[in-house]
Amino acid sequence: MGSAQFTWYDYDSERGGSSINTVDLTGANFDAQAGFVTALRSAMNGITLVSVSKATISDVNWNNAVPVSDPQAQREIKWVVIVSDINGNKYRAMEIPIANLDLLENNSKYIVKQGIVTVTTGAAAVQAFVDAFEDVAVDRFGNALAVWDVYQAGRNT
Repeated sequence: MGSAQFTWYDYDSERGGSSINTVDLTGANFDAQAGFVTALRSAMNGITLVSVSKATISDVNWNNAVPVSDPQAQREIKWVVIVSDINGNKYRAMEIPIANLDLLENNSKYIVKQGIVTVTTGAAAVQAFVDAFEDVAVDRFGNALAVWDVYQAGRNT
């Protein structure tokens, strides 16, 4: 099932939101659904004191409960992903919770450092992440990003 989320900011800059369910989004119906959401946003602007500041449509690609039996599976143990943009700027792009610290080697907190996978045993898994991230992630201008560093962070590390 898809969804549409709407965000408003009030006089005091406090955020308010609302959402609805939509049909599953596909390549065939995405443009039409985006048009429907835009029309709904415009209609809501007519019945509110402030216009919608953000409208998002999304679809859940995977939603499956996963049993957890490893006590080390903690959200506080994270991979921090640093990226490089086309201008060479480097910044934190995301954190991934429940990091598998068994991937670490040689007393290093890095699994990728300066664009190079630094582990051997888990190299295939790490490279698969790098490739998948670089295939989909872009900066705020739509330009490609490169994974620069991935390292452990967080509590319990």
